[in-house]
Amino acid sequence: MRIWSLTIACVCGILLGSWGLLAGAPKAASALNQLQTYLDESLASAKAKDWQRAVDALETGLFLARQKAPLEVRKAVVVHRAHTGIGLYEPAKGGEIKDQELKLYVEVANFENKSIGREKFQVKLDVSGEFQLEDGTALGTRQLGTHVFQTRSPTGITSFGLDVRLGQTAPKGLYLLKL
Repeated sequence: MRIWSLTIACVCGILLGSWGLLAGAPKAASALNQLQTYLDESLASAKAKDWQRAVDALETGLFLARQKAPLEVRKAVVVHRAHTGIGLYEPAKGGEIKDQELKLYVEVANFENKSIGREKFQVKLDVSGEFQLEDGTALGTRQLGTHVFQTRSPTGITSFGLDVRLGQTAPKGLYLLKL
């Protein structure tokens, strides 16, 4: 008996952060100058063997760069257990799906954190997926949910679990999913 199996292609631009960053040319130049300042500070700190200060300056620069970088879907993996945290997953053997329920571990970077208070940020990600059979037959695009969460650590990298019921009419076989 053939079961459902899934291959995932991570395509940026279909998984969208709801709050986009609009940047004009003067702001872009300012951001480059700020980034250069933090990179210089990090290098000077490293030369002085002040490693913590070097790391802090790099993290601040990375935070600035992530605001300008496009959204990146770093990982999307079929799993059988619920999401428990970033990097904490066990891939399903062969990408096989149990009982017509697709469980994914998804890791994204470079989304915007919206400030909602002192050291408190909100992230909102709208997720959709385009399904195809192995032979290229398009099965359509489907909204897969909105993920909203609050964090006190605006690192610009997160992960979440995604549960999708395929439905009784979904044909068995190998699928391609573009997020």
